[in-house]
Amino acid sequence: MPAEIIAALSTPLMQSAIALLRLSGEGVCEEINDFISYDITKQKANTIEYGHIVQGNTKVDEVLISVFKAPHSFTREDMVEINCHGGIYVARRVLSLLLSKNIRLALPGEFTRRAFLNGRIDLTQAEAVLDLIEAKSEEARSGAMASLQGEARLLLEPLIEEISQAIAAIEVHIDYPEYEDTEPTSQKAFETKLLDWISRSEGLLRQANQSRYIYQGIKTAIIGEPNVGKSSLFNALLKQDKAIVTDIAGTTRDVVEGQVNLDGIILHLLDTAGIHKTVDAIEQIGISKSEAVMAEADLIILLLDPFAPQDYKEYQDKYQDRLLVVTNKKDLKAVDGLCISAKNGEIDDLVNAIHQHFDIKGLTASQTLLHNERQIGLLTRAHEALKSALKNSEENQPSDLVVIDLNEAASAWAELLGRVHREDLLDRIFSRFCVGK
Repeated sequence: MPAEIIAALSTPLMQSAIALLRLSGEGVCEEINDFISYDITKQKANTIEYGHIVQGNTKVDEVLISVFKAPHSFTREDMVEINCHGGIYVARRVLSLLLSKNIRLALPGEFTRRAFLNGRIDLTQAEAVLDLIEAKSEEARSGAMASLQGEARLLLEPLIEEISQAIAAIEVHIDYPEYEDTEPTSQKAFETKLLDWISRSEGLLRQANQSRYIYQGIKTAIIGEPNVGKSSLFNALLKQDKAIVTDIAGTTRDVVEGQVNLDGIILHLLDTAGIHKTVDAIEQIGISKSEAVMAEADLIILLLDPFAPQDYKEYQDKYQDRLLVVTNKKDLKAVDGLCISAKNGEIDDLVNAIHQHFDIKGLTASQTLLHNERQIGLLTRAHEALKSALKNSEENQPSDLVVIDLNEAASAWAELLGRVHREDLLDRIFSRFCVGK
């Protein structure tokens, strides 16, 4: 049964020079022909024609119309794109005319979803479409483009194929042990292959965890005692006076947020209330919020005052590699270690330390392909399954158990590409897209 014809505005509904309406589905040209000033059914594929949107004898708008024929279109269905004049009224009028036919309004991301379901792109490429739209840095843009070109599939397909061949060889030997031709690879050689798969899997997982910060940003909490200069550092990183800075302790009583791009690293900054003992009920609420922020932060910058040395071992024990200890006010008193002057904007050493801490500046586009929670979860599942296979092999467990582990790894990678998928998963992914994409 042919898919319904869908239509949507692919540009924001606002005052603008041009608005783009997109339609997809079998018979779309025949369905909208009554509203076109020429016979669109005779328009050649991959061409653009000048004409008018009409309603009876009334010309509604002057337009340019592009036609794409299946399977050579974004959705692999017949598609039409109409460039009409921008503006809220005109665009809505044209869309309303189209929807008066046997056409319905597209759901969020439905064009990209059809591209996936029709086999034009895999699921990582579909996710890359949204990554490209939401990119906030050159690193995120280049990684999204690489993934959009199918490079994630090129990385995963060889792994899936190699493991599938190993599974087949093991299963044939289990079923037909009497045949000489089915003699399996020696256990040592098989475990060498497993170690190679584990190493490649570990590399993908490590890069994905690092790449997560490029796309999603680093949730960064600035903490310290009152009046240590947290708000000054917050403002220095943002290069704007967003947080109130005074000599009065306890000025910041709530969490203040901001976002900054530090040469490719996106920081989601959270300026917190000074942590100290107090009987002030409002300050106590602020301190509780600070502690909640620290629990979720990817990076915790503990700011110290050189004139009031602080024992921060408790923070080191609790937050370990998430903690970056920085001493402020170096313009007044320089000390050993990482030292800055937030008031004077002298924070380059801190910025360099953040880059070193996350070690993502040198990642190439091909190393930032996978990064979101779904992808990292499936990479982790595959990695753990491979480690389990190696353990079972080394302990001379039955081959059936090893096969189960190998199938689990291959299945996780296949699911990552979308070869195995659930409708509720697709709903969650594509609901994040805008209508018209």
